[in-house]
Amino acid sequence: MNIKQTEQLIKHLNAYFEVDLMSKTRKRNVIDVRHTVMHVMRNMGYTTTFIGEMFNKDHATVVHASRKLRALINIEPEMKVMYGVVKSMIEQFIVDNKILTRKLMMEESENMKILFCQILKISGEDVDPWLEKANISNDMYESYTYEEEAV
Repeated sequence: MNIKQTEQLIKHLNAYFEVDLMSKTRKRNVIDVRHTVMHVMRNMGYTTTFIGEMFNKDHATVVHASRKLRALINIEPEMKVMYGVVKSMIEQFIVDNKILTRKLMMEESENMKILFCQILKISGEDVDPWLEKANISNDMYESYTYEEEAV
């Protein structure tokens, strides 16, 4: 997610919850939403540093917010509901804006390796130099190109 996209996400969340997540206020309604966003994004794999930069906070604030929210979810049912709403909104934002998360990038990388190995097998080329260049082990190559024999 780039800076423009984070600004759009914050603007979208601000409009939905009728708050200003970038304000320095300590009002509970604003803090609850901000902490929920931080916790959701941390659970999605974003780093505490990245999340902190989104809100002009340091990573320790993100860690504190995440711990606090984890405890509140178990105590206050409305926080669990807010967590679900924020999570859904962020996931939909990611889909709508075609944002690649770390998880999606890892899956794409794996898919590219599989495709590469399958093409290499069909080509009939000597695979060893290609596998070395692509940093793919022979075991991985075998697993990517394994075909069950027809009975």
